Amino acid sequence: MLSFAAFVSPEHSFSMQGAQARRSLGYRLFLLAAAGVVPLAVLATFAVYSLMLDRRHEAERTALDLSRALATAVNAELHNTMASLDSLVLASQLDEGGPAPLAAIAQRALLHHPHWRAIVLTDEQGGVVFKTSLLESKPSLRVVDPESLQQAIATRAPVVGGILRGPNGIHAIAVRVPVMHAGRLRYVLTAVIKPDSILNVVLRQKVPPAWVVSVFDQHGVRVARSRQHDKYIGTPGSPSMQKMLETSAPEAMGVTYSLEGDAAYSGFSRLADSGWAVATGIPRSEVFASAYQSLTFYGLGIAASFALCAFLAFLAARRISKPIDALLDAADALGQGRPFGHLSSDIQELNALGAAMNAAAGERARAEAERDALQAAERDARQRAEQASATKDEFLAMLGHELRNPLAPISTALELIRLRGTAQIEPFRLIIKRQVTHMTRLVDDLLDVSRIAAGRIELHRETIDINRVIEQSLEATAPLIEKRGMPVDVSLSAEPVWVDGEDVRLVQVVTNLLTNALKFTPEGRIGLAVRHVGNSVEICVEDAGIGISEELLPHVFELFSQGPQPLERHTGGLGLGLSIVRSLVQMHGGTVTAQSDGIGQGSRFTVTLPRVEKKTVAPAVEPARDMTPASGRLLVVDDNIDAADTTAAALTAAGYEVRAVHDPLAALDALNDFSPDVAVLDIGLPGMDGFQLAVEMQAHPRWSGARLIALTGYGQQASRDRAMQTGFAAYLTKPVEPETLRQTVARLMPQSPAGAPGSSSDLT
Repeated sequence: MLSFAAFVSPEHSFSMQGAQARRSLGYRLFLLAAAGVVPLAVLATFAVYSLMLDRRHEAERTALDLSRALATAVNAELHNTMASLDSLVLASQLDEGGPAPLAAIAQRALLHHPHWRAIVLTDEQGGVVFKTSLLESKPSLRVVDPESLQQAIATRAPVVGGILRGPNGIHAIAVRVPVMHAGRLRYVLTAVIKPDSILNVVLRQKVPPAWVVSVFDQHGVRVARSRQHDKYIGTPGSPSMQKMLETSAPEAMGVTYSLEGDAAYSGFSRLADSGWAVATGIPRSEVFASAYQSLTFYGLGIAASFALCAFLAFLAARRISKPIDALLDAADALGQGRPFGHLSSDIQELNALGAAMNAAAGERARAEAERDALQAAERDARQRAEQASATKDEFLAMLGHELRNPLAPISTALELIRLRGTAQIEPFRLIIKRQVTHMTRLVDDLLDVSRIAAGRIELHRETIDINRVIEQSLEATAPLIEKRGMPVDVSLSAEPVWVDGEDVRLVQVVTNLLTNALKFTPEGRIGLAVRHVGNSVEICVEDAGIGISEELLPHVFELFSQGPQPLERHTGGLGLGLSIVRSLVQMHGGTVTAQSDGIGQGSRFTVTLPRVEKKTVAPAVEPARDMTPASGRLLVVDDNIDAADTTAAALTAAGYEVRAVHDPLAALDALNDFSPDVAVLDIGLPGMDGFQLAVEMQAHPRWSGARLIALTGYGQQASRDRAMQTGFAAYLTKPVEPETLRQTVARLMPQSPAGAPGSSSDLT
């Protein structure tokens, strides 16, 4: 067959684009010409297939008919043997007298029946009376094939046994006839015949040499075979023939495989009296020999037709190849943005296509110019957005630092007031402390939103009891609950409810929801409940406060989303809390929903988290608290004078010797006559930041290997990582509780076992 690639050049074909292959004009012409040949090819294929089916059915029917005929002939041969035995009974009057006359007659009968090996007479119990044999001078009186003998005694009817191999290695078949007298069984007369008698019946049919005819006894053992009889006598049929013979049907047809491994169309017929079967197999190769010739003829004709189609398509394609080539060149020029001339052809459609391509080239040039302008604008916008994002991050970091710096000395001063103040000023100190705590929470919310948006928050997961989270949240909101003067209705689970998450963040979630309920419910019930729902746990915060409007409810978890605020803004807040709640809950694999019937109808927030099984963890051992009085030398460096002085005062009150300085150069000068055990450094210092100062201090000749603590308003993870690389042993974010600062300093003092030099686990 002529290949299409032989006359269609590669440049005449289009590449595969998407899921559809683009083909050349020559290929289309070939398909057009081949369309007339395909129906003929399909019809011819169907005709050949039908012919092969007919040949198969005809072969199977022929095999079955031959098996029927041979079965009739074999049955006649066996009945002839039975008739001869009946004649011997009559001639010897065995049914009336004794067996003596029969013995002589039987010996003579063997001479007239060359296919008989022996004649055996048994009594009604199966005992051998006599046996006459041409092969044995003293025949054995042992009964061969007792199964068929017992069948003849039981049924009192003639029986044909199966083929058996005798002690001398010779195969034989027992044909038994019962001898009756006065309605009573007297004897069983048996003729032991050679399988050759059955083989002669098969060979007389003169079947073709390639065909295979086999006769099987009632047990499926081969009695005779038209091919290689001596080799396969006494063997079972092939597996496929055995499967066919195992059916209970008297006849069957199908495909089998001969012992030589050749496929054949076979049929068998079973003898009703004896249960024997005759099977005939016709080789498939012989059946389809003529069909294969027809198939070859049809195949050559179809191939020639397709070759002619290809040749005609080749001639037609050459007539139009030149304008097609010009069109392809124009397409390449259009793709590369190069100009091309007017197409001249006697094909009107190609001329119209060329004009359209010229117009497309102009449109392409204009589109490319517009695209370049859009890309430039997009690059500028992206750069501005990236710069704005970086500026925002820098602003938030600076904002957090600048807000925390004044909060730190205020918080420390409040602690000093608590230690040194009087009962009269304690209420005012508590007011200031609450406001500092509120401002700290606002700063933390603002920075948390920034970190969540940037994906910089990582959860430190562990198995947590939600009941414990609720208790910690109630502790965190205790001042607000006390100020409100009404308790919160709390409903905890009777048993621990375990979830996988970070307890600090989950406490933050519940605290934010509970704080909102307390702020917006000056009077009325506030409920906090924990309940099981399938494989989840629900935390429900419900209040009878001002509620949420229908317009605001879909946006309540968005950044800076707030309802109308009164002029006095006694509730405060930046509209960040609920956005943080949703982000943290989603990070824990849960959901949070808000419900409200409207203004003045209260609200209900439900947090759903997946439950987990409790993991067995060894209980943490609380380290023994060191009650030794504080001692040691401390250097405090902070450009915020109030922060430095209040920190120094708090540490001095704890028993330490403290020196406070307010700029990096003063810190380096202090090392000349002051050797600290621990140095507390601010990061945002003028002229030299805390990281650079730490490097300079560690390189100072008088440096005594003191431990470094960062006390700063910068809470970003990048600052913490840089502190670890610079040599800091701990990182504290302003404002820090004085007790936390004292514990950190105590831990890092040289006499403290936990403060061994070089340990990075102190970085918090």
